Amino acid sequence: MSRDFGELNPYASPSAPLGVSEKAPEPSDLRLFFRWEKLRILYNLILAAVTVLTLVVAPPRSMPLPGLFLALGLLCFAANVCYCIGPVLDGYARLLGIGHQAVTVVIFTLGTGLAVLLALFAVLSFSMSGFD
Repeated sequence: MSRDFGELNPYASPSAPLGVSEKAPEPSDLRLFFRWEKLRILYNLILAAVTVLTLVVAPPRSMPLPGLFLALGLLCFAANVCYCIGPVLDGYARLLGIGHQAVTVVIFTLGTGLAVLLALFAVLSFSMSGFD
């Protein structure tokens, strides 16, 4: 049985590109990026307020101030790394055809709510254990 397009060699390099394009981001991609960067400010303000209020209500028992600042700095970094999941999920939602501003709001709200719970847990663990 012969084929019209010739003999295929499974060991040969592909002769056509595999669909990887090096085009510039489209305006809708940039709008999504900038929307999430604006939301990052609100996210950080919410987490800072929760952290400060929790530290005022339940201060750490015997943790030295430099250790507290180091721990908070690491937790802030981790929270912002976790924040990056939101734009990725939003981007995938857009690729699947459900790219709407309501999707962004839902992802942001759920992610921020989870981050607030984790921040409360972390700060309250400082006041309960003292990290002696």
